[in-house]
Amino acid sequence: MANLLSIFSGISMPKKNQFTREAVVDTAVKIIREKGWQHLSARAIAQELDSSTMPIYSHLKSMDEIEAEIRDRAIALLQQYQNKHYTEKQNLNRVLGYLLFAREERNLYRFLFIQRPMTQPDMARIDIWNGLSKGTDYELPLQLLKGKLIFKGMDDQLLKSSIFIHGLASVLNDGLLEAWEVNDLEKLLEQTSEAFTFWAWQAKKRG
Repeated sequence: MANLLSIFSGISMPKKNQFTREAVVDTAVKIIREKGWQHLSARAIAQELDSSTMPIYSHLKSMDEIEAEIRDRAIALLQQYQNKHYTEKQNLNRVLGYLLFAREERNLYRFLFIQRPMTQPDMARIDIWNGLSKGTDYELPLQLLKGKLIFKGMDDQLLKSSIFIHGLASVLNDGLLEAWEVNDLEKLLEQTSEAFTFWAWQAKKRG
């Protein structure tokens, strides 16, 4: 018996998979960035971590909680894009950051704005509306990216520029204009702003 005990005491039992809450969220974000929201599930996360789904739910109670964590990460990354110094114009930098995020983080962009649209409190966290002064040509109204445009009472110039910017983000997200540099996008935004300003002046003159 003593010999048997000595034999088994030298055998290490397989350890239960151990990972942190942060590792679960990191893995979930990785899956979305590489494959898209539609491929995310507790089982997919478990496979990446070489685990069962049980340890995952010991850290995060539901897929809704995992989704909320992913949204926080995605918004933080979008804010990093918007806070970069592309030009000398702060407001323009925020729009350029939004556009570049749409092009370079395609699956996260779709997750935030198309597949799992943000709630109003989440949208309010994005500096593109908070940081811009009212009436600027580059402001994107909250209603636009929520898919609920409110035409009544909206400034016509702001409405047109907002639709254009959101549409341009969709074009970039689809993989078009890959060869365009930041200065190309900057020129397009400035030229479009000038055009909208001219149209608004013409409309006011006629009216």
